[in-house]
Amino acid sequence: MHAWFEERGPPCCLLVFIDDATSRLTQLRFLPRECTLGYMQTLHGHIGEYWLPMAVYSDQHGIFRINVGDTHDDHVSQFGRALATLGIESICTTSPQAKGRVERVHATLQDHLVKAMRLAGTSSIDAANAWLPDFVVRHNARFAATPADAHDAHVPHPVENDAALRRILSKHYPRTLSNQLSCQFHSTLLQAHTASSGTSLRGAKVTVLEHFDQSLQLRWKIASLPFSTRTKVRGAPLAKTRKEVLAKPRPVRPAANHPWRTTPIGALSPEFVVRS
Repeated sequence: MHAWFEERGPPCCLLVFIDDATSRLTQLRFLPRECTLGYMQTLHGHIGEYWLPMAVYSDQHGIFRINVGDTHDDHVSQFGRALATLGIESICTTSPQAKGRVERVHATLQDHLVKAMRLAGTSSIDAANAWLPDFVVRHNARFAATPADAHDAHVPHPVENDAALRRILSKHYPRTLSNQLSCQFHSTLLQAHTASSGTSLRGAKVTVLEHFDQSLQLRWKIASLPFSTRTKVRGAPLAKTRKEVLAKPRPVRPAANHPWRTTPIGALSPEFVVRS
């Protein structure tokens, strides 16, 4: 988070994609916070303009890898799953020096970009994202370098496959349909609709896709199921539904053979003798 708009707007996050061979900015995007769908949207913009990169170099943030104790090697994050599906290698840095290039670019942007937006009067995320492409062109004209190898290593990606690309660049949540053909996604209930009775879909394994534009998609095998949504009603707090009953403590009654009953007691000490 950084005060990119200074006092004109709240702090936000800037995602930066840089071409390793030329130090050219390929994508800039402002977001309220760093998140998986933000990176997927930014990668979608990169692929649409430059095609598929061979590898994505990143830090070890939980967006890019599963940072849990003894997690198995086959466990990947949502972003890692998308990269693997597209055949893009994910390389996570192991040292601060390995991210030197992007850190230097961030330092440059925190100076040049902040001043440029001040002069342009930009003060919101939406306005800044619409203004950024012109800034990227000017920045690359000044700072981009000539690559040692002029061959472009990006893999072509046909434009007509954008729908499939958007499905890949979304968050996938496995679910199971109930007998009523519904499943829960966060606090929302998704109700699938079918032309027939839909009995064959009872208990079916489906996937809820959350796209970076916040839309949802319900997938069964290779088909998209039409569905409707409704907010699941949460139960009322305990105080509003019923009174909490406190059980009365039961008196302790030792058994007949308990040491308390069988142990003889000697004469009382003088201080316990009741004086009349």
